[in-house]
Amino acid sequence: MNEIAKEWAEKLVKSETEAFEEAISRIEQPKITTDELEQAYRQGYMEGYKHRHSDTRIITIAHHYGYNAQREQFEEECAEAILAAQKCKRTSDDLFKYRKNLLNLAEEVADVLIMAEQMRILISQSLIDEIIQKKLERQIRRMNGEEID
Repeated sequence: MNEIAKEWAEKLVKSETEAFEEAISRIEQPKITTDELEQAYRQGYMEGYKHRHSDTRIITIAHHYGYNAQREQFEEECAEAILAAQKCKRTSDDLFKYRKNLLNLAEEVADVLIMAEQMRILISQSLIDEIIQKKLERQIRRMNGEEID
């Protein structure tokens, strides 16, 4: 496992708050190479992917409420995440407000991810997983200069 991914995994086990503070410091002073970032991202994505897909509560909730209700909830959560991201952008010059807004954004992102997982289940897991893989590979090719839009 990449050292950065390992470091994040250890910090997440110790304290989510410590990991969040570390994330903020990395935003303020990025020192990661593109390759390290890519590897850490892939590792984190896969770890999160495995964890989310092993959580039967998401499946239970998705099937309990059904497609129409969860699609509407997904729309609402996406809108709230957009507003939270915009608020972060507006307060980026005030560190205290920015940290508060970033915590709110983190909560909204969590809501979007939960709903996205439910939509994945309710639409087609295999189709969405296939699309995710294609999009990730395309973006890596773009980053490496192998593909231009």
